[in-house]
Amino acid sequence: RVDFKFLKIVGSTMEWEGDPNRVLDVPPGDADLKLKGRFNAHTILSLAEGADGRPSTSQAAEAASARAEAAAVAAWRRSVEEAESLVAESQNDLRARREQHLAAQ
Repeated sequence: RVDFKFLKIVGSTMEWEGDPNRVLDVPPGDADLKLKGRFNAHTILSLAEGADGRPSTSQAAEAASARAEAAAVAAWRRSVEEAESLVAESQNDLRARREQHLAAQ
């Protein structure tokens, strides 16, 4: 939540907007926001648009998304490596049992 007022400065004269303060309920998360307003008039808060016309996310949100994706890929790679290791151990165990079985005959 953001409370604010506009201030009009003309030469050396300053004039604050009347009461009450403006209140903006800012959406949660990281996003680039665009604020349009006029002195003592309505204010509009919207998601800023990128070059592609879609709402643009902030660099922080993009970086967080990239980190999450990298972490997911790293976890997937670890699980693949663990699976490959288990397969190799099982194959070695089966070979050893086969050799023991053949030697016992």
